[in-house]
Amino acid sequence: MEDYDAKTDKAKAEIAELARQLDKALDSRDNTGCVRDRLLEEQSKLQEKKAALELEIKNFERSDPKIVVKMEQDSKMARDAANRWTDNCFVILQWIQNSKPGFSSKELEKSFPIFKDLDYIEA
Repeated sequence: MEDYDAKTDKAKAEIAELARQLDKALDSRDNTGCVRDRLLEEQSKLQEKKAALELEIKNFERSDPKIVVKMEQDSKMARDAANRWTDNCFVILQWIQNSKPGFSSKELEKSFPIFKDLDYIEA
């Protein structure tokens, strides 16, 4: 019991010492004339300005020549892929017409309405 009482007293003394050190640290902060508060307010304004400028830079990135070239390359690749799939659809249509001669073009359009407006994408 005496051992626990000694540990309790030691812990209380340590808490008191830490509270004293905290008070001393808070008192030692240089906040005369509200300098610290003013600096914190200025920091907040500067961070907001930085965020606004980063957003503006991000908006200008769309005009970056490298990004424009990449977008052109990507759109060409997508166009080529779409035309390749269109070609595949026409090959399937031709295969159906050759393997099932009883189907007319109108019956195929009725059965597969996708072929009605299907065409290649021009550059």
